[in-house]
Amino acid sequence: GGGSARDIVRAGWGRAAGCYQDARFLLVGDEARLGGMLALRKRAAKLCSLRHAPDAIPSDMKPTAALRQGRNSSMRLAIDAVAAREAAGVVS
Repeated sequence: GGGSARDIVRAGWGRAAGCYQDARFLLVGDEARLGGMLALRKRAAKLCSLRHAPDAIPSDMKPTAALRQGRNSSMRLAIDAVAAREAAGVVS
């Protein structure tokens, strides 16, 4: 997302870590970026694991095309994690 989106995501992680201390979160995306963002939220970092997704999907690509073509995109890998019962749901 845009610059402010990262701030919103970081705030959400901090809030979720305070409200859902027994939950665990699988974050799928650019591991370096996500790791850097989690470094600023120590409490949230304890609840999260990271899975690197090397492919990026352009914002103008249709969802069906993105799922077919972006086999290593964050959305595809997150959906695959649900199918494999490694995650209970996907939030994008």
